[in-house]
Amino acid sequence: MMNLDGAVAECVEAAEKMFRNGAEGCVHSVYRSVINLQLPGRLMALHPSEATKTPLSITLRGTLPKAVRGMPVRFTPRWLEIEDTIIFAGERQVWNPKLAGRLTRDTMDGIARAIERNLFAFMDKEGSDSGVLTAAFQKRIAAMEKAAGWREVLEQVPSLIGLGQGLTPSGDDFLVGMLWACRLTAAPFDELSNRVRELAGGTNDLSREFLLRSCEGEFGEKLHRLAREGNEAAVKSVAETGHSSGRDTLRGILMALRVAVNMEESL
Repeated sequence: MMNLDGAVAECVEAAEKMFRNGAEGCVHSVYRSVINLQLPGRLMALHPSEATKTPLSITLRGTLPKAVRGMPVRFTPRWLEIEDTIIFAGERQVWNPKLAGRLTRDTMDGIARAIERNLFAFMDKEGSDSGVLTAAFQKRIAAMEKAAGWREVLEQVPSLIGLGQGLTPSGDDFLVGMLWACRLTAAPFDELSNRVRELAGGTNDLSREFLLRSCEGEFGEKLHRLAREGNEAAVKSVAETGHSSGRDTLRGILMALRVAVNMEESL
């Protein structure tokens, strides 16, 4: 048995409930420096403190224990147990990933311009879109951009679920971006989130969890920073997430911001 004393530094509110009430599950998957935990009704992500927080985060001080898929996991009020390793929770902080507030029109315009500049910059630097815009993905986005109204935009949502490769496919990342922007503007967040919930079973486990968290208004710290600061640096930080996830998310944000502006102008 290996003990890690006081290793849990921070966790999201959902993970705090797991500690407080107790929960059992297993290791879902291990990816680089992240251990994904399958628990009743949802996934959580165990990662070191230098990693960016997400709506699934349990942050540890120091290095993670070795883990493989299927290992049993158990939460208690005092520790997290992964097979033969006990990770004592200590004086952990609790982070609320819910996003609130509204973007001003000036902030919306500034974010949209920064997104456009950064997406073009990445394409110019790399000589191509490097897989960000596959032919199928580009076709769906083009259909959304040509839509006459919100109803036509929603009709494209089923074709985006699970579209693309990777832990979080491009179509799902795009929808996370749309949900972020709708959450903070006059665009109909509830209508989009209800539609995504209905369809989220069409993608992989991890990406589905991120979609469902977004439907609850929960987003990672980079998107919190973008909402709070709305500047070029915050946009670049999102753009640099993953191989293409950040840029796919920004495309979704840009799409929904355009919808929100059109709605404001039609009032």
